[in-house]
Amino acid sequence: MKKVLLATTALTFSAGYALAQENGITITGSAEMGIADDDSASSVQFVQDIDLTFSFIGTTDNGLSFGAAIDIDEVDNQGGSATQNDLDDGGVAVFISGEFGTFTLGDTDGAFDFALAEVDGGGALQDDHTIHEGFNGNGGLDGSSDGQILRWDRNFGDFAVAVSYEQDATTAGAETDSPVGETIGVGVRGSFGDFTVGVGYQDNDIDDIVGISVGYDFGDFNIVGNYADQDTLGSRYAIGVTYASGPITLSANYGDQDNDVTGIDVQGFGLAANYDLGGGAEVQFGYGSSDEADIDTYSLGISMSF
Repeated sequence: MKKVLLATTALTFSAGYALAQENGITITGSAEMGIADDDSASSVQFVQDIDLTFSFIGTTDNGLSFGAAIDIDEVDNQGGSATQNDLDDGGVAVFISGEFGTFTLGDTDGAFDFALAEVDGGGALQDDHTIHEGFNGNGGLDGSSDGQILRWDRNFGDFAVAVSYEQDATTAGAETDSPVGETIGVGVRGSFGDFTVGVGYQDNDIDDIVGISVGYDFGDFNIVGNYADQDTLGSRYAIGVTYASGPITLSANYGDQDNDVTGIDVQGFGLAANYDLGGGAEVQFGYGSSDEADIDTYSLGISMSF
């Protein structure tokens, strides 16, 4: 079964578009069950969730690949129609790919996020290891304009480049554009033996952000660090270490964000521990701690992919 990879907040097609080897419609899904504590007044709660993704794949007579994916869970969370073409793409991404590279439109990463590596490793039912104050998902300025991203990307051996464009958002019924304007991004990433490096930049009428990430693989370990500086908010950095061997995956990450607007420096760290049971089932534990908000969260249970 060929699957569409889901990013944290975006539908992202796998590099090289191996899933476009045959025409057709594929349905993939995931589910989870367990317990969680969000450090609120409530006691530990049961949690369950299900996610369903439809992937549509085709190939033209001259070899172009095309397709689309719709994340039903994403549509439900956003409360909108999956096919509406307004300020919200509704959890849909559409692509066409060939020798010229790949064009993707909809709920996908901008060039900044495309280029930079994230510091999280493993998974957790409630994403506890990535929701603490210090975590930065490298979203850049994605979503600051109309929410639909058009990205071109192309691989050149060990390197990949991307350019993204997000239209200016307009208020319904208004004649004037938003003050944010359009968002444009560029990104480059490459592999140098055991090292990976990514550099990205995004800009709109009121803000810009530049960032870099560096990753290193050694044995069963992977370490990633990233740094970004945003004009209106300030700088942030993060580091993460992941150990993966056999059915076991362990990860830890730490992040610090210095907000120039509020003058508050926030930090946090996250932990994840996974044990692969085989057949798509995995035991997952996640923990997150936010320093400034003084909040600790955790979840434990089984994640299932189909």
